[in-house]
Amino acid sequence: MPRSKRGIKRVLPNQTHLESAVNDVQAKNLTLSEAVSIYNVSKTTLLRHIKLFKSLNTDNYKYTSKINHRQVFTVDEEKKLVEYLKMSARLQYGLTKTDTRKLAYQFAVSNGKHVKEWDKSEEAGKEWMRGFFSRNNTLSLRKPEPTSMSRATSFNKFNVSAFFNNLINCLSRSHFTPDRIYNLDETGNSTVHVPPKIIATKGSKQVGCMTSGERGINVTMICAINAAGNHVPPMIIFPRKKCTDPMLLHVPPGTI
Repeated sequence: MPRSKRGIKRVLPNQTHLESAVNDVQAKNLTLSEAVSIYNVSKTTLLRHIKLFKSLNTDNYKYTSKINHRQVFTVDEEKKLVEYLKMSARLQYGLTKTDTRKLAYQFAVSNGKHVKEWDKSEEAGKEWMRGFFSRNNTLSLRKPEPTSMSRATSFNKFNVSAFFNNLINCLSRSHFTPDRIYNLDETGNSTVHVPPKIIATKGSKQVGCMTSGERGINVTMICAINAAGNHVPPMIIFPRKKCTDPMLLHVPPGTI
């Protein structure tokens, strides 16, 4: 059911108060008006639960919430859907919000669940998506990192085991100390800095900040650090034919 546009939410009745009110009215310890006043419950709600209590033929009334009576999938079915989404993300084929809504519609059709609002677009509604995320807080919308097919397929049990086996053989044969084990990686630095957030007029369409240029040049820097925590001077690769001295101002000593 769509949420209220005014943000008004129905207050759920207190379970203990409602059970006590029904039991006291049925036992004729209190009148209906007295029970409404003492336990602070709605008169209509109390009458409905008294009628339900009479049809159950039990000694004590137990309140069970039916707020999920319009929920499309059961708890077990939603768990299967959550596990499928997590597995797809682990396999580098995660689903978008639109794909998830289409999957939910196909899942509902395959389980014989008919939702009239979903038939026209053949996908679940936005309100279902909002409720699905609120019920399953282990899921979130994340921005994925582009991963090539070769990199994804190469990261498997055989290759990882072979890497660690070679590492163990190399360390046991050469007996490298931590100060001789280095990890080298490269990073890209732009010649134009990204300006931080600034304070400006609220509601302004365009806010600018002065920089040396709108589009900078990418400068590659190679850094290496060993297992003991020490590092060597970095190597900077400028995309030009000749390198001048002013380009190396304020760099660490020994920079290449």
